[in-house]
Amino acid sequence: MSRGVTRYQKQRWQFKCRVHYENANGLGAGTLGATGDNHSTGLMRVLLDTNILIPLEDQMILKESLAELHALLTKNGVQILVHPASVKDIENDKDVPRRNVQLSKIKKYPTLEAAPPLDRRVFDDAGIRITDSNDEIDSTILTALIKDAVHLLVTEDRGLHTSARILKLSERVLTVEQAHGLFSAAFTRHPIELPNLELVFVHEIRDELSDSIFDSLRADYPFDSWFIKCCKDGRQAWIARDPGGKLGAVCIFKEEIDPQITAKHKLHGRTLKLCTFKVEKNVRGQKLGEQFLKAGFRHATTNSCETIWITTKSHQTELIGMLMDFGFVGFGVDEKGDSVFVKEQPIDPPVIYLPAADYHIKYSPHFQAGAAIGKFIVPIQPDYHEQLFPDINVQQLKLPVVIRPLPGNAIKQAYLCKARTRQIKPGDILVFYRSQDRHQCTTVGIVESADRLDDADIILEKVLKRTVYTKEEVCQISNGGALVILFRLQGHLLTPVTDKQLKNIGISWPIQTIRRITDEQFRAIAKLGRIENCILAC
Repeated sequence: MSRGVTRYQKQRWQFKCRVHYENANGLGAGTLGATGDNHSTGLMRVLLDTNILIPLEDQMILKESLAELHALLTKNGVQILVHPASVKDIENDKDVPRRNVQLSKIKKYPTLEAAPPLDRRVFDDAGIRITDSNDEIDSTILTALIKDAVHLLVTEDRGLHTSARILKLSERVLTVEQAHGLFSAAFTRHPIELPNLELVFVHEIRDELSDSIFDSLRADYPFDSWFIKCCKDGRQAWIARDPGGKLGAVCIFKEEIDPQITAKHKLHGRTLKLCTFKVEKNVRGQKLGEQFLKAGFRHATTNSCETIWITTKSHQTELIGMLMDFGFVGFGVDEKGDSVFVKEQPIDPPVIYLPAADYHIKYSPHFQAGAAIGKFIVPIQPDYHEQLFPDINVQQLKLPVVIRPLPGNAIKQAYLCKARTRQIKPGDILVFYRSQDRHQCTTVGIVESADRLDDADIILEKVLKRTVYTKEEVCQISNGGALVILFRLQGHLLTPVTDKQLKNIGISWPIQTIRRITDEQFRAIAKLGRIENCILAC
């Protein structure tokens, strides 16, 4: 065993996984590799920031998601660790009574042994300045992720999330709500059912104007009068409801022509403005913000809006990080002091050179498909197809934009399989083929990364923010090694491509594993699927 894991740890972890899987499915012993080697490290290791652990130990009513997260991690054998830099920070507190109380609470948790020292070079190269002791502590904590000493970090510190985004570690740094939602899905046999995303007229939710979801908006500007104006103007919104039926998320939008967005910047042509973008904390971590963007991208493409724009407050770092991750660019501030972000939605693929993966992020749904870019058909079983692409019939049947938000309905997704190929690279194109029942090519994705891994904990760490797989399924797939593909959904073929059509272009069936296809074959699929206008040939 690598990384100093004892045989006892390995057997204990395998037994735990097997019991969870059997209890969920009523299956007999040995279903999940009772004797197989899944190469687990023994325990998933999660670093919890002290800004989480100290409130957890305070004598107060705990935030429900925090208490449930702690119970969830403990119940499922996830190792909760504290970074020694955090402990040292508390030890330096000059308020002796407070220091002693906090140390007595924090030392109940094990510290990360042999924590990697701060690697200043990495932060200097990324343009992150370390100017004081707080910066040094934060950077030292992130170094533990950079050096892979732990799997994940859970923190509410905005600065840590910002630095993680710059360092491309954001997939491994979670808020409490994100961690709660994602671990709940990972340790539950069935993916969490999320409330439907509905397209409504704003006046249809007029009676809910007094709901608490709008309280923070009222603090920023005269929201109620603006909301009523939206009702009278016939504006629409995408909404989602929490399990109790209350508004959990709202995105009010409108189309504009040539808007002046800042004193220096004016957009040209038809644009889509996301006017209100609010997700309540009790439904965060469930991809609702990402689903709003997905609905916005589709609306803009369908209605020839060449840009999408939104304003944010400077403290909305989580929203800002998400916007930048999906191709929005900062355009300064408006007359109110709000930050303005713009996403280009060109009608035709821009002829601009960028790495293929970056091009898709900036100009999606457009993507590069030159001869040098790999194209692959990826077979996917019906159950996983339904989970990854639950909205497919909405688009292919030309129904209204109403997205049924299962975890797989996000833009950033993950696919796991047993394929042995090592040919797939960032920017390559995946054509998903629904096997067993429909025998059709349905969906296109753009690869972000592809790695062959055999450690279930490492796989779960890599896919946790975007997976439809439970921990037990990850264990099962990783037994003997798995191909882990992270990709972004480009979209669904407007017309699915059948086996007969594939055979006519030289792709024989049955398609049972990932198969490389030629540039000409992909062009034929794109034409049959009616997405050829999204392609930049480079």
